Amino acid sequence: MPDALPFGWSEPVDPDVYDAVTHEVDRLCSVRSLNEALDLIESTWPGRPTTALHPSRIDPLIVRAVLEVRLDRPSEAFVTLDAMARCGASVPLDAAVFDSLKALPGYADLRQRNGALLARERAGAAVEIDVLSPIALEPEAPAPLMLVLHGDPGNLGRSRAMWPAGPIVERDVFVAFVQSSQLQSTGRYVWSPDPALARSDVRKAYRDLCRRHPIDEDRVILAGFSAGATVALDLVIGCGFPAVGFVCVSPGGRPESFAPATVADAKARGVRGVFLEGSDEWPDEETAEMVDAMEDGGLPVELMLHEGPGHVAPPDFAERLARAVGFILGPPQG
Repeated sequence: MPDALPFGWSEPVDPDVYDAVTHEVDRLCSVRSLNEALDLIESTWPGRPTTALHPSRIDPLIVRAVLEVRLDRPSEAFVTLDAMARCGASVPLDAAVFDSLKALPGYADLRQRNGALLARERAGAAVEIDVLSPIALEPEAPAPLMLVLHGDPGNLGRSRAMWPAGPIVERDVFVAFVQSSQLQSTGRYVWSPDPALARSDVRKAYRDLCRRHPIDEDRVILAGFSAGATVALDLVIGCGFPAVGFVCVSPGGRPESFAPATVADAKARGVRGVFLEGSDEWPDEETAEMVDAMEDGGLPVELMLHEGPGHVAPPDFAERLARAVGFILGPPQG
């Protein structure tokens, strides 16, 4: 495929196009139609960058490289990743999916250049927050808060695109998207490598929000997707985080802190929770065990199954999220 591009890779990607394409790619991957997923990415964003790369275009290129590896085309994946690094974007070269690239000519050089990029970026990485405030909120009147944690990898933009926060803000709830300080590569952040740092990041974000906004600290929800959902469970159930509930979309696993004793403690604090899962992968063994443990312990919990693949946002996510927040906080006040 020629490098002459019909559009500028330095320009931001159209959000509607990005959302539509990534949703369809996720669906195709969930049903193992990998060739179709790669064809869609290549036809939407043809070629590869040569001189500059806008951050919003990074994720499609990483997904492209992953698909190229999974389709036994490691040389093409190498070219994709190398093009990104030459544009100044670090790549997740240490991810296991890219192990097959190690034997390719030029890998050592790419690894050295990528390492230098990562070192520079990680030196400046810090937890970040993006807040949506209730429009109708009276000045200084305290309001509930929903903290939202991205998956691994993720970032603020991906969280904003995935989570339909509008209906939550409209019921006078602050919605704050939290981005981990653990940088995997340019524009991609993770929670899992260091659980202690993940807890610290979320607590720091919460303290900052309480200082800057009139938060009703008795009505806080911790929400997350995939690895972010696991962090939410770890904090709310296992570590006594001051939340009245959690909303977890396809948790990435059961946190080590989850145990009958911590479930009992969470119940005593009045915690309620909601899990959202896809029926195609249900039952997920670890999530099912956590739901059973909460029900056995008397902690109010609801499981919302949607038809189709798991580990993606439900097609009617806005409606389900509004129901989940209502289950935890009760009907809107006022």
